[in-house]
Amino acid sequence: MTPAWRFVARRRLLARAALAYLAAGAGAHDAARASSPDDTMLGGPSSYVPEARLASERGEPLLLFFSLEGCVYCEALRAEQLRHVHARRETLGVRLVEMRIDDDRPIPGLEPARSPRQVAAAMKVRIAPTLLFLHGEREVAERLVGYSNQDFYGAYLDERIATARAASAARGPSR
Repeated sequence: MTPAWRFVARRRLLARAALAYLAAGAGAHDAARASSPDDTMLGGPSSYVPEARLASERGEPLLLFFSLEGCVYCEALRAEQLRHVHARRETLGVRLVEMRIDDDRPIPGLEPARSPRQVAAAMKVRIAPTLLFLHGEREVAERLVGYSNQDFYGAYLDERIATARAASAARGPSR
């Protein structure tokens, strides 16, 4: 029969190993977050004014993706659905900009100066992720709020993009 002290020693060893594993994982996650600047976002606040201007000139819809730092649903939506939209925005005929609803820094070039948090509040965005479809400052398709399943979201996204493009084309360049 194995003495009881061996079970205790084995349990302590496993607990230490588990803690070391968790600490190493958390450190790697923190390091990855520290090394990923805002340019990992889709566009980011600095691209808001130029993208909005381009959308206005071309009569294209502007998709505003409101995210939240550390939001796993936002990260999944960005990776699974929106990264390809951003990469193909020229051929899709849309503009896409991501802004964080917890960002208080002023958006470059926006007059009067406002932060992403203030823009989100003005547009009554309270949940991340939220995707708005705009022509000028007017919503031209129903917003998509939340993200739980990539299977159906892609179809909803395609439908909203088509609706927004049709509405923007009908209205022409915004003034």
